[in-house]
This record gives sequence, C-alpha cells and structure tokens, in this order.
Amino acid sequence: MVTLDGGYRAFRRWVLVGLWGGLRLPPRKPPRVIVADAGSDHLHEFSLDGQPMKHSGGKGSLPGRYSQPSALACDDDNHFYVADTLNDRVQKMQGVQLPGFPLKVAKKVASSKELKEPKGIAVHAEKRLLFVSDGHDRVVAFDTRTMEPRLEIGESGTAEGQFKSPSGLAIEDETLYVCDTGNDRIQAFSLEATPSCDFDRYIGVG
Repeated sequence: MVTLDGGYRAFRRWVLVGLWGGLRLPPRKPPRVIVADAGSDHLHEFSLDGQPMKHSGGKGSLPGRYSQPSALACDDDNHFYVADTLNDRVQKMQGVQLPGFPLKVAKKVASSKELKEPKGIAVHAEKRLLFVSDGHDRVVAFDTRTMEPRLEIGESGTAEGQFKSPSGLAIEDETLYVCDTGNDRIQAFSLEATPSCDFDRYIGVG
C-alpha cells in the first residue's frame, strides 16, 4: 500500500486522483499520480511510490489558478483537464509539465448558458470528446481540439435522461456513466451513435 503525503501542506479535501500514466508520456517521463486538492486549490504530483514531486495552482481566477478543483481527466495528446468548480470553468492544461499552462478555458456551452460549478469530467480519447457535468443538471460534451460544445445531455428532473446534481463521470468502451447524485442512481448512455447520446439503462436502481 502506498500512502500519498502532500509534504507541502496537509490535504484538506481529497477529491480525485488521476493517473498521469494515462497521458502516454515518453519513456523518460515515468507515470505520475496527479491529485486535485479542492481544499487548498492546488494540483499535486506524486511518483507511483508516493513521493511528492511538484505542485501548482493556488486560489484565484487567473489561468492556472483554481477555486475548488474537483475532478481530473486526460486525453491521448498530453493534455489534462481540470474541473475548476467554483470558477465555473474547465481548464485545459499541457500535461507534459507541472505546473501546466492553460491552453483554453471552456465556458460557453450549446444552450448558451455558461458552465455552472462543473464537478465531473471524462474524456473519450478516440472520439476527442470531453464530457462535463455541471450545476445546470446536464452533461455537456466539448471537442477536445477546439473546446467548442458538441452536444448536451439532460435537464432537471427524475425521468430517464434527466438529472439532479450530476457529479462524477466515467467512460468505458462506448458507454458514458453519470453519477446522478440527487436522484440516488447512476445512468448509462450509449456513445455509439455520437453526436447523439442515447439513454441506455439505470445502475443501482431496484
């Protein structure tokens, strides 16, 4: 068992750990673990044996600063994405170094509403889509190359395809899983027919 100790400061809230190895860095760059620490508004980098390496961020609204970073995701192009929750945005970062430098900040979405407290993000590397859940009770998909919105899923409610405070997201094969927190369930959506995204099934509902 490996214990991660920030070294720089005690973690006030552990939110998500993302394996930097998923970025497929060159061989001279061994895999790393990146932690989004929402309590201190920092990202921390560790080696796989738990040794602290670097940290970046700090509270603020400038690029590279955060306000309660809540989730991490990575793509196949050496970028990682940070759900910068209380700044109402997602920051796209260069994943080959930490601290990273934002390339784009995603704010405008398909419905013309701005992102509101994004809490979950997931990347479909092959389709080059970044999925973001936010406080408007929906999931929005962005093109990872342009950060332009591609599709929007859901609205407030309890029916299938509707959400109440969606949070964590995950993708496996061609299925998007949404943690529909306020409705006490997980919803699964098929991505096979993207740009459409069709409800598939509930998980955890008796």
